[in-house]
Amino acid sequence: GQKAPFSFDKILRKTWRLGTAEERKALLYYRTLPAPSHFGTDDPFVDDELLTALIRIRAGKPRWEAAWHLRGDIRVAPGHPLVFVNNRFVPGSAGFNEDLAYSSAWKNYARRLMGLPTIRVDRAILLRDFWDGNYWHLLHDILPKLVMAEAIDLDPTIPVVVSATLMNRHGDRMSGTNFLKGRTVIVQPEKHTLCCKELFLLRPGEFARHWTPGVVARIPAERGLTSSSRYIDGRREADSSIGRTADNSGEIEEIFRAAGWAVVDPAPMTLGQRKAIFERAELIVGSNGA
Repeated sequence: GQKAPFSFDKILRKTWRLGTAEERKALLYYRTLPAPSHFGTDDPFVDDELLTALIRIRAGKPRWEAAWHLRGDIRVAPGHPLVFVNNRFVPGSAGFNEDLAYSSAWKNYARRLMGLPTIRVDRAILLRDFWDGNYWHLLHDILPKLVMAEAIDLDPTIPVVVSATLMNRHGDRMSGTNFLKGRTVIVQPEKHTLCCKELFLLRPGEFARHWTPGVVARIPAERGLTSSSRYIDGRREADSSIGRTADNSGEIEEIFRAAGWAVVDPAPMTLGQRKAIFERAELIVGSNGA
């Protein structure tokens, strides 16, 4: 009989099927977490009823967090840091990104691993995220990985891999902290596949506030820096928020200033400067939205 025609899609479907047994063997740590709606916080105010319903559904879902020690022929894609071990996709590397559809992963990201320049290391902790350049994800998804690494007693001599985007956006911002001090930092260049034999994949839980004290404790507040008021209005500049500002932001700021509030633009500040300003605040307001 005739051989079936070569099918790139079939190969990628096989690549997608990582046996759960393999991933389970590599598991170092796992914890289930309560749903965000159980934290006693108010639902966010959203005008659209359908979007409000979606937020409530997501907020009612339980979360999880985990850490894996992967071994083998490991490749980490540039851009979105999807991980493949022995040509099989590691589902845990997708984390909580609901925008990453099944077909998107195996059609687009697996292709990136083929024919790209590589950077090779023996072992590393992956300190990357789908939103490397985003400040919120720096605090809630990336830096908690270092706190988790210490909590599960990972060898402090293991290098950490970061993206060029993270260092360009947040390298100066993290200066003065001990997050990366004493560690070998390997920067994965853009459009380069990371190849290694051992990889520690850490996934802190979404909205996992139990890591927050560890993150905050590693940020020393800059001395002598204070705000003129304990009531702070956080300003969003167009340059630092991709143009996503309120149309009447100037009018809003004047209202707060007239009431004795301090208007602060935190975007150019280091982590230590932000801590010094905001840790003493009684009330903080600002525009919300991504």
